[in-house]
Amino acid sequence: MPGPHEELQLLDPSDSMKRTIEIINLQLGQIEEGEVGKEDCEAVSRALGLIAEKESEAVSYYMRPLDSDEIYDRLISLHESRDEMETADHYKSMIDQRRARKWTLHGDLHSVLGDNTLAVKYFERALFYGPRDDVVDEVKKALSKAGRRVDKAGSGLPTILKKLEGRPTDVKLIGDAAKYLIDLNMIEEAIDMNGKVLKLVPADFESLHRKGCLQFLAGNREDAIRIFSTLKQDNPNSTKAKSAYNWTRDLPNGDVNGE
Repeated sequence: MPGPHEELQLLDPSDSMKRTIEIINLQLGQIEEGEVGKEDCEAVSRALGLIAEKESEAVSYYMRPLDSDEIYDRLISLHESRDEMETADHYKSMIDQRRARKWTLHGDLHSVLGDNTLAVKYFERALFYGPRDDVVDEVKKALSKAGRRVDKAGSGLPTILKKLEGRPTDVKLIGDAAKYLIDLNMIEEAIDMNGKVLKLVPADFESLHRKGCLQFLAGNREDAIRIFSTLKQDNPNSTKAKSAYNWTRDLPNGDVNGE
């Protein structure tokens, strides 16, 4: 049965990133435990070179770093111990790209949900870490768009609330107010406002969609997914319902912490 080094040599990154990560982890384990290079110090260099080759192939194929900070942390430590700082810096940049991608995804998610205050926060964090060169402009455009939405909501909400004082059952005004409240990350107030619309028009698609967004933003992920699933089934041609369902199913809910 071939060992990790032989398996790594034969590895085609297109097989799966999970498999690439698994085999690289096995090879790193052998290096760290001294099983590689006991009698030939060049063996470690060859093993690390092969890992670098396969990491590069996977990054090119999947157009993103390996889905594992642990691998990069181990590679950084190994190369720093060998005073190979340029290679260590390369792997540090991969971790930064992973973080940038993570925050870009969360920015996109919150744009889809309408919470542009959080979208701005996450796009700014993505740019701090530094996305891939080919997506930097895209992230900047998304940040600018989200920022404009926040500014519009901030200036428009007081006017709408004033109008509602004289027209408390105006469905459009109530819906616009709920939308602006979401833009400003005023989730509890938005839930109350959107509830007023649903009392007046219980089957309104936009209000039900907002309800799903608000449930997700409030941390009730399963309720949100159920709402979006129903909307998707009832409106099979709606890209809006499909998009919300897919995003909320694949990413965690609410504000997120960490780097």
